[in-house]
Amino acid sequence: MASQPELWNSLEIVKLAVDLALPLALALVGLVLFKIEKRFEKKLDHLSFALEWKKDLYNDVLTNLNLLFQAFNYVGDWREFDPEKIISIKREIDFILSSYSPLFSEGTISKYDDLVSVAFETGRGRGQHLLIRANREMYAESSTNWNDSYAKFFVEPKKRATRDEFTESHDAVLISIFADMGFESAANLN
Repeated sequence: MASQPELWNSLEIVKLAVDLALPLALALVGLVLFKIEKRFEKKLDHLSFALEWKKDLYNDVLTNLNLLFQAFNYVGDWREFDPEKIISIKREIDFILSSYSPLFSEGTISKYDDLVSVAFETGRGRGQHLLIRANREMYAESSTNWNDSYAKFFVEPKKRATRDEFTESHDAVLISIFADMGFESAANLN
């Protein structure tokens, strides 16, 4: 009788299983790595969007803080600002800081509140507008569009903020915002 080929023995089955397992394992590892890469790319996209969005918010606050600096230090385009413009700048900053408060540190919010106290007289009662602690006479003499009715928006001379008081408080807000953004201030780098 002719000998029949021996049926598969267990060693050949193991060899076949190993031969099939390696490509299957490599395919599974490739699939897992592909999914990890896609998740990582998605997180990077979200992070990039969030950082760009946060940068835009901070830029809006910084731009408006610079406008207040001009108004209280009588530099730049301050002559073009009427009291309503100054108040609207403050309100724009208020809106951003209150709407997006989780993006700003408590220190920044507190320092901004201090700046508002230096620059404005607030809490005057229901229906009463806030007052600007700037030099009304300087605005009346130099403003390009002064109207005598604007006088009611300014505090009396003895309640005015000095440029030094304003600048010190303003700079504290700036330093805090830059710290929130992850930058150290120039003062801290020395």
